[in-house]
Amino acid sequence: MAMKHYCISITLAAVLLAFCSSQAACRIVSANSTVVTGDAAAKFARISNAKAELTINGFQSGESGGGPAECDGKFHPDDTLVVALSTPWYAHGQRCFRSITIRGPNGNSASARVVDECDVVHAGCKPDIVDASQAVWEALKVPQNQWGLMAVTWSDD
Repeated sequence: MAMKHYCISITLAAVLLAFCSSQAACRIVSANSTVVTGDAAAKFARISNAKAELTINGFQSGESGGGPAECDGKFHPDDTLVVALSTPWYAHGQRCFRSITIRGPNGNSASARVVDECDVVHAGCKPDIVDASQAVWEALKVPQNQWGLMAVTWSDD
């Protein structure tokens, strides 16, 4: 039995739901019932100002992030600007090594590189998570006693 992959991409223009049994068989149905199939549907939608919950994650060996990052199979130091995106936004690894801009409620922003997935299916991650290194929280100028969970927006660079 072929496994089906489900992903949700949220943009300001439409909400897209993709049903993919393979890249060639990918099908996207938008809120206005437009259907896109094939390779075009398998490519991820560019994100702009998506609402998310920023959480803190350790990307070093032995920290809260668990194993090495999905994108490169490596661990990353806490002083690097890296994130894990929840499964829908991770887009089957298509955002690996791409930069995103995260904007906090204090008006500060930071650019970080996607290196990992926050797995919605197996790890219990919510579908709207940007899991960030300590360096991202520092770049956003969030006091350390407020690290943990914060409403943010993010966009593809």
